[in-house]
Amino acid sequence: MNQFPLDVKSTLDKTMYGLKTTLEGDYPGLQALDIDNVEEFEVEMGSTAPAVLWQFSMLDPSPFDPLYKGSFLVGVKTTRDSGNYQLTALTAELFKVFQVGEQFPVGDYSGVSEVLNKGVLTVTSIVLAPQQFDNQHSIRTCTVAFAAQRFP
Repeated sequence: MNQFPLDVKSTLDKTMYGLKTTLEGDYPGLQALDIDNVEEFEVEMGSTAPAVLWQFSMLDPSPFDPLYKGSFLVGVKTTRDSGNYQLTALTAELFKVFQVGEQFPVGDYSGVSEVLNKGVLTVTSIVLAPQQFDNQHSIRTCTVAFAAQRFP
C-alpha cells in the first residue's frame, strides 16, 4: 500500500501545529484545528479563541507515481476582531509559511515510527478565498497547490 498520501497529511499536520506554536506568544489561546477532525473542530469553532485551521484536499499521481500534484486548505479564524486586524495578520503568517517555491520534507510525523525522509513537497501556488462569517466568527482560507515527489 502506498503510504505517501498519509505522509503528506502528516507533514501538513506538523507544519500547522508548528505554526501554532510559533504564533501563540503573539496570539494567546491560539488553537490549531484540523477541519477533518469533526468532533474537535465543532467544539473549537464554538470557542472565542483565534485559530489556524487546515484540511488536506487531494493528492493525485501526475503523470504517475512517484510524481504527484495536490492541494490543501489553510486558514484562520478570529472572533470579536473589529476591523479584521487579527484576521489579516494571521493570514499574512500563512503566506509567509506557504510561499511559492517553499519546500517541505515529507514524512510520517505522527510519532508512531521513526521519521524518514519519504519525499518532498513544493508549493506551486497559494490563493486567498473570500472571507466567510458564521455569526460571531470571521474565517479566511487559502488553497495551497503543490507538486510532490515520493522517494523510493
